[in-house]
Amino acid sequence: MDEKVRRRNLGEFLQMRRTRLKPTDVGLSLGTRRRTPGLRREEVAQLANISTSWYTSLEQGRETQASEEVLENIANALLLNVAERQHLFLLAKRPVDLNFMSIEDEITPTLAQWIHTLRDQPAYILGRRWDILVWNHAADLLFNFSKKIPSHTNNYLWRFFHNPA
Repeated sequence: MDEKVRRRNLGEFLQMRRTRLKPTDVGLSLGTRRRTPGLRREEVAQLANISTSWYTSLEQGRETQASEEVLENIANALLLNVAERQHLFLLAKRPVDLNFMSIEDEITPTLAQWIHTLRDQPAYILGRRWDILVWNHAADLLFNFSKKIPSHTNNYLWRFFHNPA
C-alpha cells in the first residue's frame, strides 16, 4: 500500500471511530451545544494522554510515527474492540499482537463505557489470564496502567510480582 494512502486510511479510520462515540460514552459531560458529531479531537487526545496537535497530525494523515504506547492509548480512548485495535496497528505499521485478547476476554462497548463513567472511582476489568483489559482515568492515575511499558506487561500478576514497591 502506498504510504500516502496508508496515512489517509489511518486518518479516516480514526475519524470514523471518533465520530461514533458520544462524550457520555467515555465519561465526559455533554457540556454546551456541540457542532461536532461524536468526540472532539481534543477530547480524544485528552483521553489518550497525548497532545491535540499530535492526534490531529495522525487524523489528518501527516507524516508521523506513532509509538505502540500512543496507539494503545488511542485505542483505549476510542473504545476499540480487538479487530479494530489490530486494524489500527496495521494502518500505523506497528507490530500486531494477534493474541492481544482472546475471544472470551473481549469487553462489550457497554461495559467499557460504564467503566469510563466511574470518573472518581478507580475501576478496571481483568481477563481470564489476569490481563488488564480496560481501565478508567482514575485507575490509570493510581496504578499507572498506561505507563511506557511493553504491552505484554499489562497483566495484573506480572505487575504484582515485578513491582519494586
